[in-house]
Amino acid sequence: MIQDLSRKRGKYVNGCAIDYVVSRYQLICDCCGKEVKYFDDFMDAVKYKKENSWKCKKIDGEWTDICPDCQD
Repeated sequence: MIQDLSRKRGKYVNGCAIDYVVSRYQLICDCCGKEVKYFDDFMDAVKYKKENSWKCKKIDGEWTDICPDCQD
């Protein structure tokens, strides 16, 4: 799974409230829980999966990410 860890942040600049989103994604193996931290963009996580031999399978209607160690 690619977990969305994005957070809405707020601050004041010259007396005005400004909200912005800090994007952050984490890749987690759905079998063993291995974590790859952190990506600034969802597509960066997808690119990492492809370049590092992770598999993505649809199981019971849900997309499942599987690290190379769990692919046996």
